[in-house]
Amino acid sequence: MRHTKLLLLALFVAAATPAFAKRELLQAYLEMFPPYGCTRDPDQSRFRVDPAYTVNGNKVCFTARVVPCARPGSACCKPDVDFNKLEFFVGTTCKGSIDRVTVDGERAQMPTFELYGAKQNKALYKMTNLNLTTRTAEGKQICINLGGPCPTMQDLCPQARLRLARHRRRLHRRCCNQNLSKIEWWTKDSCRGSVRAAYLDGVKVDRQWAKKTFKLPQLNIAQASIPPEGLELCIELISTASCSTLSTFCFRGDKGMCTYSMFNSDKKCCPINTYAALPSRRLL
Repeated sequence: MRHTKLLLLALFVAAATPAFAKRELLQAYLEMFPPYGCTRDPDQSRFRVDPAYTVNGNKVCFTARVVPCARPGSACCKPDVDFNKLEFFVGTTCKGSIDRVTVDGERAQMPTFELYGAKQNKALYKMTNLNLTTRTAEGKQICINLGGPCPTMQDLCPQARLRLARHRRRLHRRCCNQNLSKIEWWTKDSCRGSVRAAYLDGVKVDRQWAKKTFKLPQLNIAQASIPPEGLELCIELISTASCSTLSTFCFRGDKGMCTYSMFNSDKKCCPINTYAALPSRRLL
C-alpha cells in the first residue's frame, strides 16, 4: 500500500553543526523539533525524504533523495555533506514501537526513543549511522518495523504528521577544531549549593550558577592540548544536598539524561548534547 499523506519535514544539520545561539536559548531549543540549535532552512539541505511512504505489513519504508542546493555557498550545501542520522517526531507513548531499521535491506543501528521539553510532553526517535552521502543516498530505502504501543504510522505520529530531521557529519565545519571555553548544564534553581567541587583531570576548576544553569566558565582548553584518550571532567555533588545525584541535579535527570552545552572562545559555537544521568555523586 502506498500512502501520500503530506510529511512535514524538518531537515537539519546537527552534531558537528555550529549552534549560533546565546546561552539563553539552551532551554528554548529543547521545546522545538528537533531540540537542537541547528540549520532549519530546507533550501540549505541536499537531502529530502519523499512525502509518500510505503507500508507492507508492519514494515514502513521511506525513499531518500538528493536535491540541488537552493542556496549555493551555504555550509550545508558543500560537496562533502552527508546524511548520517534521521529523527522522527512521534507520540509520547510510542517507546518500544520501532524494533528494526534497515537501509536498502541492510540492518542499521537500533533507534533510541527520547522524551523532551520542559514538561516532557514531546518525543522523538533517533536513527543513527545511516552513512549516506550525496553520491549514495538517491533512491535509498530507509525502512522501520513497527509494533508495540504504536503499530501503525497513524499511531506513531501525532496529528497524522511525520516530522523528520536529518543529521550530517563533517570534519571541516566552523565549530570543529575549536578551543573549549566553558560548559553549561541545564539544572534546577533549587539545586544551587549542591555541588561540592568540579575537577578537570583531577584539578579543581571554577564553577558558577545562573538561572537554571550550572557552568564551568573558565576552562579555556586548547583543542591541541586534549590527548587522544580525552580528559576526565567530574562534578562532585554533596550527599546531604537537595540534589545529591545527577538524576536530581539535571533538569531531565528523572528521565535518565543530563543536557549540556559546550562553548568555544567567541561563544558562537555551542552544540547541545545529553548523557545518561546515573545515580552517582561524582560522574561525567
